[in-house]
Amino acid sequence: FLNLCYYLSVKNMKKIIYILLLISLVSCKTDTTEIQPVELIPFYVPTGFPQPNFDHKITQERFELGRALFYENRIAKENKIACATCHIQKNAFTTITSSIGFGFNGEPTIRNILPLQNIAFYENFLWDGGGHNLEEMLYDDLTSPVFFNNDTLKILEFLENDSIYNKMFKSAFGNDARPHAYLVAKAIADFVRCLISDNSKYDRYKKGDKSAMNAFEIQGMNLFFSDSVNCTSCHSGPLFSDFKFHNTGVYTHYWDRGRYYVTNEDVDRYKFRTSSLRNIAKTPPYLHDGQWYTLEEVINNYNIGGKHIMAKDPLMRPLNLNDNQIKALIAFLNTLTDDEFINNKKFSK
Repeated sequence: FLNLCYYLSVKNMKKIIYILLLISLVSCKTDTTEIQPVELIPFYVPTGFPQPNFDHKITQERFELGRALFYENRIAKENKIACATCHIQKNAFTTITSSIGFGFNGEPTIRNILPLQNIAFYENFLWDGGGHNLEEMLYDDLTSPVFFNNDTLKILEFLENDSIYNKMFKSAFGNDARPHAYLVAKAIADFVRCLISDNSKYDRYKKGDKSAMNAFEIQGMNLFFSDSVNCTSCHSGPLFSDFKFHNTGVYTHYWDRGRYYVTNEDVDRYKFRTSSLRNIAKTPPYLHDGQWYTLEEVINNYNIGGKHIMAKDPLMRPLNLNDNQIKALIAFLNTLTDDEFINNKKFSK
């Protein structure tokens, strides 16, 4: 709780510092000829996906730099942690070993770590939706005592003294660029935006490969999209999320007030963002606090309509599914695993 309060208290100040640094970059720019990155990443929007949440081109140079920094533990104090420490590719870039994450010196992160797939198309970030700017969030993490716990000048010193990184930053951001922390954040953000998952068995089935799913998986799919079960009232669209906030009655008493910390509105108490179901079989534990490790446990909560709690979402009602139907739903959820994505060497170290 104290960590959460600290995060809320410094968040606005860090945003101001980030914006001032960007202004400084523009105002101090000289006429010196710059290296112009010309090789653009073939970023694409999969069929049916919403438009991405950014409006600039991503170059190959910035992608390569962002990937290197994503796996780089030397940008953390005492070289103790990297983005990839918690965001592990084989788990759709999340952690499955504990119900919550652990940062610098084992500092708990309060909530379950969310996967990084398809975030280029997300409307908001974090369980409470408090994140809106990916670069700002990454910049905050570099100095946060919970995460990298470093000093921006220390990061600059390390990167400037590394000949490989020095060259990579100039290739990515121009000949005058110095490897400041805010450019670290920009590079990592563009790498993460390229983590697109859209080639699961379900995707191939929808594209016309009717052999991609078996009869039992199709039975589960039909249940998922049916009016009686109505999973799509929240897990909707190609990203399987409405990006809204719901209280699904996981507890009769919550210690984490969720969305309320962002809005200070009583109506938002105990609400958390609908998480995407893509690669869901690879990303246990589940929910904001990692309470459950199996999909069966999660579905059982929905099947009983959730527990009694103030402000529980009215969409929560008993489903009365039998054991076979629950197994069919789980079989369908397993078809949302994208093996190509979690094994793509382009995203590996």
